[in-house]
Amino acid sequence: MNKFLLFILSLVFGFSLNGQIPDLPEILQEQFMQEKYDLTFNQEIEEQEKSEDDYYRYILRNGGTDTLYGYKWNRELEEWILRCRIIKTLNDEELPTEKLVQIFTPDSLWLNGLFFEYNYNVNNELTEVVIQYYRPDSMVWINHFRMERTYNDDGNLDDILTQWWSKFNEEWVDHHNKVFTYNNDLLVADTVKIYFHFIDEWRKFFYNEYGYNDSGLKITKTNYLWSPFFDFWLENYRLVYSYDDAGENIILVTGQVRPSPDADWKDVTRYNYTWDDDDNLSLYVFEKWIHWDSVWVEKVMIDYTYDDAGNLSQFVWQFKPMMDTVWHNFKQAFFTYDDMGNMLEKTEQRWDMMEEDWVNFRRWVMAIQYTVITDIDDNQEEEITAIFRNPYQNGDVIRMDGLKEKPYTVQVYDLNGRVVETHQLSGNNQFVLQNKLNTGLYILTISDEQKVYLKKKLMVAN
Repeated sequence: MNKFLLFILSLVFGFSLNGQIPDLPEILQEQFMQEKYDLTFNQEIEEQEKSEDDYYRYILRNGGTDTLYGYKWNRELEEWILRCRIIKTLNDEELPTEKLVQIFTPDSLWLNGLFFEYNYNVNNELTEVVIQYYRPDSMVWINHFRMERTYNDDGNLDDILTQWWSKFNEEWVDHHNKVFTYNNDLLVADTVKIYFHFIDEWRKFFYNEYGYNDSGLKITKTNYLWSPFFDFWLENYRLVYSYDDAGENIILVTGQVRPSPDADWKDVTRYNYTWDDDDNLSLYVFEKWIHWDSVWVEKVMIDYTYDDAGNLSQFVWQFKPMMDTVWHNFKQAFFTYDDMGNMLEKTEQRWDMMEEDWVNFRRWVMAIQYTVITDIDDNQEEEITAIFRNPYQNGDVIRMDGLKEKPYTVQVYDLNGRVVETHQLSGNNQFVLQNKLNTGLYILTISDEQKVYLKKKLMVAN
């Protein structure tokens, strides 16, 4: 009965979601659905178990503007095809205030797609997200989705309300509501309601009840579904959490169900987590209980690798099909970062069973607009100057005057904020750039461990 009710409610809720989706290109649909799902279900509060996405989302830097370029691999042309870009604006508190998603047309033009606006309270807590989509035929932005969050006096998330924009009434209409209940700052329950417009009424959907040990660690989460047929809550499933000896990392989450209200809980799924010495997740394994064989069967395994700075450098996702005992490759991804720990590239590959090899699938490239580029002061200390021919040509000598007898670092940035050249100076006062720079504008800086002494424009012409 529980599974049947869940299926029916999922169909109703899914139909409600899908019925509201505008007719957008595929890449915008992907972005929109993921964002809307995250905002509606608020996964960071609802769950503690980790998903794969939690470990490789790109890291935001401090302030400014980030642009993430999305590519898809064309197997016929054997090259990356630019599909979209995501331009995110951050405030001084490192919080996103706007996000613009654009698609790259076959005519090599950027076409507006989605626009996200974020608002915060005085405590820098997210209070509102509004999503709009662009109508190229009328060249206007159309309201579509809105999420409001309120907080209690203790700063805990109290309520989440999501709404759709009604084109008929020209106003926001309710969609989904989630209310949180606390006991001494511990989340003890959250309740979800869905608004049914055809009857103009809020209806109960589900609620979660949380249990804790004496140390305040969450050890259980019990989910209940509302039965409109019997007018009471039905136990649906329970998650049991186990931690390492230090009580810091989850090492096992066990999913359980009850065959009947009077029966004991039965284990049906297990989520295993292995952590390295730096508390980075190194291995995730999902298991399913096969009752006719009375045995646990591994179904999904994700292996994570990190660089020396603790950044995720690679993950490999494998799975076992039904009745198979051999691991099969599914997908993998590689990541690169700058010196500040910001992700510069993520390349995803999928396993091709016919070719029995990895093939490129999707790629994201981050272009970061650093603060060092936005405010250009040709000289911050009169005694240090950079002398070179401007426009600069590859192979020219750059001379630094006014240096003291201590180590300096010279760096050259492109306008995307990437370091394209680094030199260490100590005693010598001239050097030649080793990398061949393309024609364009660059920024040259000189600094020590305390501060930046010089920022100077470097125009390259070859």
